[in-house]
Amino acid sequence: MLIPERARKEGRLRTIRFLAEEAMRLADEGGHTDIALRFVEALSMVDDELRAIEGRHAADACGCLRTS
Repeated sequence: MLIPERARKEGRLRTIRFLAEEAMRLADEGGHTDIALRFVEALSMVDDELRAIEGRHAADACGCLRTS
């Protein structure tokens, strides 16, 4: 599956939403919503982790993080 150009241009959040919607659509067609829901949960955890990493990078760049 190719991620649409628009989703890539709009960034990570749009790409994750696209993947989640696609997973649900495919699951609905095949009747496997439990698998799709687990996939969506995994995407959510990945997104949360990426946000945390970006936050640490931003804090490090501005000198907000202190190391002991």
